[in-house]
Amino acid sequence: MASTPRPTKTIAVYQKDGTLHTLSTTISSISPLSSLPEEAQALFKKPDVGDEDEAYVLTTPATIFHPQGGGQPSDTGHMVLEPATPTQQQAQDQDQDQEAQPATFHVRHVRHLPPSILHLGLFATPQPATPLSLQNGAATQHVDRGPRLLHSRLHTAGHALGLAVMSLATPSPTSSQPPLLPPSLREAKASHAPGAASVEFEGLIPSAAKPAIQDAVDALVARDLGVRILFVGEEEARGRWGVGVKGDEGDGVRVVEIVGAGAYPCGGTHVERLGEVGRVVVRGVKRSKGVSRVSYEVVDV
Repeated sequence: MASTPRPTKTIAVYQKDGTLHTLSTTISSISPLSSLPEEAQALFKKPDVGDEDEAYVLTTPATIFHPQGGGQPSDTGHMVLEPATPTQQQAQDQDQDQEAQPATFHVRHVRHLPPSILHLGLFATPQPATPLSLQNGAATQHVDRGPRLLHSRLHTAGHALGLAVMSLATPSPTSSQPPLLPPSLREAKASHAPGAASVEFEGLIPSAAKPAIQDAVDALVARDLGVRILFVGEEEARGRWGVGVKGDEGDGVRVVEIVGAGAYPCGGTHVERLGEVGRVVVRGVKRSKGVSRVSYEVVDV
């Protein structure tokens, strides 16, 4: 019988230490994707799933895999799964006709279904004869380093771009000249996906401002400021960023700060210093219905 993901919280280890690429944990549940409730299945688009009959979803008490969300794509990687010890197996189905063997599970997509984080993937060939019997066994998680680093660079670059644009909309206390961009400009949302990274603003940014935006973000990145993670209370966070900000039970609101430049509530992964993003290239500025979208990419320097 399939084991559906338990309604227990997955500890998001990546939120406190984004440098970890390996983690030893256990398997809370393992289920064929097709056996999950519609709410869970709907999180995974069919073109992403591949062979649905062979796709499984794993949950673990803790994870270093970042789920898709906040404009950041999900991590990929793999887990090495070990069967549970005989003592741990006592509460499991005793009708297994074959002892579980170690297996490799390739993580293709990760989604957040509060309070759990769901890891969708496929078993390496040959697939274990009894995958479900691996439940409660050990799991060693391995995140793909290349994509994780790129996502982290793009996410930090998006924050730097947002701060650079807003600096051009802030009146100078030492000059009577109006700011280049309208002071009413407000940052809205962002995408940090490779090939589609952008930051959106409520308000109109003229296309002619692109060189000034490039200069501003270049100057900020050149300062190589530190990037740190902190947690603040919900009341403080809502006072600074708005009523829609919600915290995580026990920790408060997670905030990513570019030290000396500004901070955002954020659940994504980031590099540790601005210089690690490389160069942030402003690709263009598009406007539609009162919203301006500034697209960007990161390149090595």
